[in-house]
Amino acid sequence: MPEKYISIIISISIFLQAYCVRLHTGTWLTPASLYGLFWAGFTTIPLLVVPDGYTNPIAILYILSSCILFSLPTLIFRQHLWMRNRIPSSDEANLSSAFLRFCFFALGITALVAAPINWQLQGFSLYSMAFNLLETSNQFLVKRYDESLDTNIFGQISIVFSYPTAVLGGILYAGRAPADRGLRYLSISLSPPLLAMLVEAAKGAVFLSIALFWSGTLIWKLHNKDRSIFSLGSIIKFAPWAGLIILSTVFAFMARGMDTDDSISVILSGLYFSIVSYSAGHLYAFSDWFSYIIGDYAVLSYRDLVDSNGFYTFMAVFNALGTSKVVPHGVYDEYFFIDNVLQTNIYTHFRGLILDFGMIGSLLVSAAAGLFLSIVHIQFLNGNLKAIGASLFAHFIGYCYTSFIISLLIWNSVFASFALVSIILFINSKYKYLLNILFSNPEKGIYRRDQIQNL
Repeated sequence: MPEKYISIIISISIFLQAYCVRLHTGTWLTPASLYGLFWAGFTTIPLLVVPDGYTNPIAILYILSSCILFSLPTLIFRQHLWMRNRIPSSDEANLSSAFLRFCFFALGITALVAAPINWQLQGFSLYSMAFNLLETSNQFLVKRYDESLDTNIFGQISIVFSYPTAVLGGILYAGRAPADRGLRYLSISLSPPLLAMLVEAAKGAVFLSIALFWSGTLIWKLHNKDRSIFSLGSIIKFAPWAGLIILSTVFAFMARGMDTDDSISVILSGLYFSIVSYSAGHLYAFSDWFSYIIGDYAVLSYRDLVDSNGFYTFMAVFNALGTSKVVPHGVYDEYFFIDNVLQTNIYTHFRGLILDFGMIGSLLVSAAAGLFLSIVHIQFLNGNLKAIGASLFAHFIGYCYTSFIISLLIWNSVFASFALVSIILFINSKYKYLLNILFSNPEKGIYRRDQIQNL
């Protein structure tokens, strides 16, 4: 299939354009490089995992074009971005403060306590969760798809507080003392979404929290002039958690109506179908939809393009303004399929962009977004917008992760998380001397007179 090989070449080109940005700036830690890395993976992995699946090369070329336009502002601002880098050190930014640790534990523990309260308010007992977890998880999933779950403050808290906990946990984990294994930061950061995955069969929160935790470590690296994105040591230390997450993900897939009385081969086949659908289906679904709207062959028929004025990209904002527009659970109700291989209603954030702004308009929006993020990132690196810049960078990485599914900006919880992280980092930086006095053990150090006067 020549289309497959052309698609693979274009996918490799997405990585190459990200690498060109990295060569130009000297680091991967720019929004443009990271966005390109994510989409190099989001295109290459499906093409390799489903070798017989058909993709329209024009659809992949559109993704490459979007990545290139998003990257252009970073190339324009290179001199100011990296030659005049004045970002404060982690010590100056107070990124290992007792106040930051207090906020981290307060948010994380509150999320952990709120989750089981929400589950009981939904009608699930602690006994059923402890001794009949698979059936409980399946029932919770059914209620979520039936939209029969009751909205309550504890459910909202358990979600909203999980995300800033992950960002702060990543910062504190990266800045821990050499002898500190960081288990408390990993445990508190990942426990709320992992429990949600086990009880609610909700996978997205776990992987988004991992992305946000990683973003926190990158914020620390930026403050310490470390231009790497991974270290072998951190990967090794994270390996046990990776195993736990894989097992929890398998459990979440099994909770989706899989019969445990079936043979091992049937169960494994079902798990393979679910995993491939979730990890690779987005590219084939988007390609099919893209083919349909340009008049090419498509497996499914889709609704005609409508001018939704940004609704599918900024749904949370529209909902806050009181829009009457309603979307199905999962946003899109067309389920693209490849027989016995995958089935999905995941169409990437690109479908929303095109629906909202049109084919050309969506590419211009990508360029505008790249320009905006580059300007804010420059200000962050120059020591301005320290709190907002760090929070925006963290949640942008979260956006990159969810972009293979949908726009991250459709959820109110993300805006709340952005605001919480910004406020905490602002207070932590603005009033660091006062906070160090209030939250630190006075026996561990004596504050200088000039520090007291700075209050």
